Amino acid sequence: MLIIGPLPPPIGGQSILIESILTGSLQNRFQLLSLNVAHRLMGFTQRLGLSLIFIWRLLLLLSKHPRIRALHIHTSAGNAFWEKGVMAIVGKLLGKKSILHIHGGNFLPWWGSAGHAKRTLIRSLLNINNIVIVLSSKSKDFYLNEVRCSAPVRVLENAVRVPQVEIAHRSGSTLTFLYVGHLKPEKGLLDLAAAIDRLDSSIRSRICMKLMGDGENTETAALIQQAFLNKWEDCEIHFLGPLSGADKWSAFSSSDVFVLPSHSEDMPLSIIEAMSLGKPVLATHVGAIPSLIVNGSGGYLFSPRDVRALSDIIQHLVEHPQSLAAMGNNNRERAKQMFSFESYESRLEKIYLEALIH
Repeated sequence: MLIIGPLPPPIGGQSILIESILTGSLQNRFQLLSLNVAHRLMGFTQRLGLSLIFIWRLLLLLSKHPRIRALHIHTSAGNAFWEKGVMAIVGKLLGKKSILHIHGGNFLPWWGSAGHAKRTLIRSLLNINNIVIVLSSKSKDFYLNEVRCSAPVRVLENAVRVPQVEIAHRSGSTLTFLYVGHLKPEKGLLDLAAAIDRLDSSIRSRICMKLMGDGENTETAALIQQAFLNKWEDCEIHFLGPLSGADKWSAFSSSDVFVLPSHSEDMPLSIIEAMSLGKPVLATHVGAIPSLIVNGSGGYLFSPRDVRALSDIIQHLVEHPQSLAAMGNNNRERAKQMFSFESYESRLEKIYLEALIH
């Protein structure tokens, strides 16, 4: 099995998941190889050139390892989808099975903005695969009913392998909020800055905001940093950069609340990571997030771009921190039941076997 997708660095949901698959128990039952297609955001010409390099590397790998029987291709919407679609075609021409694993919440708006010809091409590239993997039942309904995908669609919710981490207990009156992801407006970070700005100084002075990750390019990173840095003298702001390993888990452990104000998502791995470590979650009511977080029990959900609602929730938690422990415990138990990596590997193995047999 050849797994195609980004590997750390950069650090992101896809790369973390792929690394976990490659180093997990499936390597005892399948020979797992990988093709790293990680890249930074770049112009069209550069991106096209890099895609051609990736496709050439794919051809070299398939010629070097003729026993590869199937490709497990991880993708999202946009240019990544076209690139991975060509890779699936290459695999088919060489007699390989293909499993297309779709991540991210940007496919729905991408499809919505596409014209008839573009939709026809998207549908054709989906249908050449032996199996299409999506992250939630809601996504499955979308691909079957809206996109009219004729390839078998299988649901495989994200999961995480969380190391044993000592959970830091809150001390003092300051509440630490943690964001993890790309630094870009689509993640709702300008909304988060505006929500903090609405708070009274007496509340803002009891907040520590930590942002983990980097921008897809220097312009978006600078835009987000400008929205937070040197704006409030009474609020503690830290940009942590992209972290991995022990540093990443330490940042999760030392936080009190996880926040993800994205405009679109599917099933964010970062939320599952936060839940697994017993953190309450503030997130937008998009994609499969409502199936992860029980509103009021494991955190609070709000509409995308609703700055007032986010600001009110932050103020409520600062003024009533006694509710955090119970919400965190609820999330930890929910993550244990729903998102164990052992269960994930078992379901992925069945998908691999289904693709190889049929």
